[in-house]
Amino acid sequence: MPLKIIIALVLLCSIAHAKERIELPENYEFETLQEGIYQEVDLERVIDGDTFVASGRKIRLWGIDAPEKNEPLYWSSSTLLKGILESETLSCKLIEKDRYQRYVMHCLSGSLDVGSMMVNMGMAKDYSRYSGNYYQYEQDQAKANKRGMWRE
Repeated sequence: MPLKIIIALVLLCSIAHAKERIELPENYEFETLQEGIYQEVDLERVIDGDTFVASGRKIRLWGIDAPEKNEPLYWSSSTLLKGILESETLSCKLIEKDRYQRYVMHCLSGSLDVGSMMVNMGMAKDYSRYSGNYYQYEQDQAKANKRGMWRE
């Protein structure tokens, strides 16, 4: 057996053994989200058209801005987001954690971009300050077709 394989096996065994001896506090929560990797999450509730809670985390959709509670289309936007998130398997990719301690994430419902659908339906705007105009095409389509916030 080559020396590299023996060394690797010894290291793995020692890591496994060390892991057994580590005692973690009862309330310790592993940070499982990794930047750049889509992971399945379980929807708990929708807060508004760009924020929801899933798998115990408050998630802010990356790249879009939806109406707030005191603005027109708040309920419509929130309801649409709920429908999109509940329709297929939800998976999200961590972009960053914002100053409000929300997880800013890019999310897919099945294989469809959630932000793209929200902007295309006129229920959110491209948040170009953060997205670099990522959803500009969808916003232009919503405006041209007078959907959602672009009806007038």
